[in-house]
Amino acid sequence: MKKILIIICFLSLNLFGLELKEKERLPIIYTSFLDGTEIMNVNSEIEFPIASLTKVMNVLVAKDQISRGNFSLNDRVLFDRYTSFVSGGAISVWPGDNSYTLEDLMKIQIIFSSNNAAYATAKHVGKGDINKFIDLMNEKAQEIGMKNTKFSSPAGLPPRLNKGFGMDISTAKDLYTLTKYVIENTDILDYSNRSSISFTKSRDPQRIYHSRISMLGKYGILGLKTGFHEESGFNIILVSKMGDSTIISISLNSETEKQREKLQKEILSKLMEKLEKIVDKENAYYLFDVKGYKNKTIEGYIKEDVNIVNLGQDISYNIKLNEISGNINKDDEIGLLEVIVNDKLITTRPIYAKEDNNKLNWFGKFIRFISFGFY
Repeated sequence: MKKILIIICFLSLNLFGLELKEKERLPIIYTSFLDGTEIMNVNSEIEFPIASLTKVMNVLVAKDQISRGNFSLNDRVLFDRYTSFVSGGAISVWPGDNSYTLEDLMKIQIIFSSNNAAYATAKHVGKGDINKFIDLMNEKAQEIGMKNTKFSSPAGLPPRLNKGFGMDISTAKDLYTLTKYVIENTDILDYSNRSSISFTKSRDPQRIYHSRISMLGKYGILGLKTGFHEESGFNIILVSKMGDSTIISISLNSETEKQREKLQKEILSKLMEKLEKIVDKENAYYLFDVKGYKNKTIEGYIKEDVNIVNLGQDISYNIKLNEISGNINKDDEIGLLEVIVNDKLITTRPIYAKEDNNKLNWFGKFIRFISFGFY
């Protein structure tokens, strides 16, 4: 995996302008493009408590079981006495409540980080057995390549608040693997892109649950998840879209919420400074040879610029002509621009015809043949 270092001395007392004092927690940071190109790697393979980042796997497992046909998004989930009163970040329910659907609870987990929603999801999908659900979480972790991760609860609570369950442990690099999988295979990121979610239930007035991500919408941030307890410090997974670059930035073990936010602001603002237009739609020129048409060539254009966070990557382009059988009309899609960064496809742009170009009829083809192609 190619590494691009923004600042060389990550372990100095100054990290992107953030002063790290000796008494402060050990920084754990992993920032990478979605294509796998590392940007920043600080202690990313240290195994560490991840708190509510655990809920990302909870929701992934629930979605996995839904996709297998074992459950439905519209399942009504029953809260019992145990799941109703799980501590921390709880939604307002009482034993016997079944007014929330499974999809409701997945959204509330990701947006509001509700612990009782996480336990109710686990008990429902585990068919009454939360430990069975945790087994599914660990199986999924192994399946997608999280090599140094061990889930011991459905929500990430520490054992002192979670009797009978252990500490959830992972690494920043494993959490990158999880996030990449989630982006490429699910709509969980869409859940986390919401600033709030509201419900009106029969026994309660409308309740609004707000996102825990205070930076949502800034620096291109689309979502994903925060986490905290005393043993883990303040943790976060962020997904940011800067132009055509998707960036995953993970930090664990921040001393305070403010420090966590400052650290991520420093990282993402530095990256945003490197956002560069590499293809200008106004100046891009594409010319294709087309056989059997009145005009032997057709010129194309694109409708959107291509912008990436450029840290010195190798950039190349592929230009492809679509298979075309009939007349070409102005603005028809005729080709594709592929943008390759470090040998990986990161984005595409359709190429459109600048003008009409009709196929030759049989007489036109004959005239072109006898004129040796000059017609």
